[in-house]
Amino acid sequence: MPKRDKEFSGAVKKIFQLLPILPWLYRELIYWFMELRGKGMFGNQTILKLATGLAKQHIKKSIADPELRQKVTPNYQIGCKRVLPSDDYYPALERPNVELVTEPIEYISQSAIHGKNGSIWEVDVLIYATGFEAAEFNNRGMDIVGRHGRQLFAEWKTSGAQAYYGITASGFPGLLFMLGPNTGLGHNSVVHMMESQLNYILDYLKKLPADSYLDVKPEIQQVFNEKLQRELSKTVWASGCQSWYQTSSGRNTTLWSGPTYQYRRLTKKVNLGDYECVRVGVEKSFIVQ
Repeated sequence: MPKRDKEFSGAVKKIFQLLPILPWLYRELIYWFMELRGKGMFGNQTILKLATGLAKQHIKKSIADPELRQKVTPNYQIGCKRVLPSDDYYPALERPNVELVTEPIEYISQSAIHGKNGSIWEVDVLIYATGFEAAEFNNRGMDIVGRHGRQLFAEWKTSGAQAYYGITASGFPGLLFMLGPNTGLGHNSVVHMMESQLNYILDYLKKLPADSYLDVKPEIQQVFNEKLQRELSKTVWASGCQSWYQTSSGRNTTLWSGPTYQYRRLTKKVNLGDYECVRVGVEKSFIVQ
C-alpha cells in the first residue's frame, strides 16, 4: 500500500508548537482512520473493495511493465497477509540489476539456485527471508511451570497458544503477558494494546490480596477463546491464505478479532469474578469481594 510519508515543513512544526491540540488531533485522525480501515479486515466488503482498488492503483502507478505488475499482484484477499506500506519497494523491482523470480525452487546447490523448470541462478550470497514464526509460541529454551506441575508450552503445543484477554493463563497465576496470545494487530498500532494491557495488569496488582494469588477460571478462559475464534473465522485472516498469523493447523493465535477501542474497554478493570483466589501454600480458594 502507499505509505504517503512526508516531512512536515518548519511552518507546520511551528504551528504544532503554538497549538499543541493540533498534533493531538492529527494523531487522533490517524488512529480513527486505521480503525475504519480495520473494519475491512473484520469483514466489511465495501472497505475491502476500496482498499483493494487503492493497492492495485499503487501497483499500476509504480510499475510500468505489465508482466511485472502481474507478478506482484497478490492472488489472495487484501489483508489476509500483513499489509505493508511502502513508496519505494515496487520501483526497486524495476531497476536493471533486479529480477523478480516467482518460479518455484527445485533445490539449492553450493553456488546456485535451481528452478523447477530448469533455470539456474548463480549466487554469491543467499539470504533466507522466510518470514516470522510468531503463531506457535515455542518455548525458546524456557520452561514455565504452573500449578500442579503444569507445563505451559507443552499445553500450548497441543491446544495452540491461548490466554484470557491475552494477559493471564488459567493454571499459571502470577504470569501476566504483554502482547500475549491474540493481542497482535493487523490494522493499527500494538502500542495501544500494550497500554490497555498495562492498565489491566496494574489493576490486577492493586486487587491482588496479600499472601494469595489470582488464577483465571478455566471455564472463563475457554468461553473467551471460543468466542474469539468464532469472531476470527469471519475475518479476512481466515479467507484462505497462509500467513504467520496462523499455526500449522490453521488456528489464529496472534491477532485480536476486533477494534482496539473495544479491547481498551474490556481490559480497563479486572473482574475478580473471573478469577479463583488461592492462599499461597494452601490449595484452597476463597472469594474476594
